[in-house]
Amino acid sequence: MTEQKKTGFLGRLRDGLRKTRGQFTDRMKQVFALHGRIDADIYEALEALLIEADLGVETALELVADMRRVSAERKIEEAQALYDVLRDELVQVLEPGNHALTWTVPDCPK
Repeated sequence: MTEQKKTGFLGRLRDGLRKTRGQFTDRMKQVFALHGRIDADIYEALEALLIEADLGVETALELVADMRRVSAERKIEEAQALYDVLRDELVQVLEPGNHALTWTVPDCPK
């Protein structure tokens, strides 16, 4: 039996997600490494990366807007410090709790 069959579906899924997470993390680190100081380009790069990561356009835009606000409030100028802000914002978004799903279906009986 091959190793892939031994791991089963969930094992393969876990391995695939681990690989995807690693690629996302590597790309995120590259964005921060390429920008020493915070500028418009870093926000654009982060926005694109978050959208590509399937967080959704609205969520990505909100995250970037929050990062801009927090970095201005805290007077953060270095890109590496912005990484911590992004991490904190992502934790809030992904944290279970007050993220109720709402579905809008037009002309649907109630």
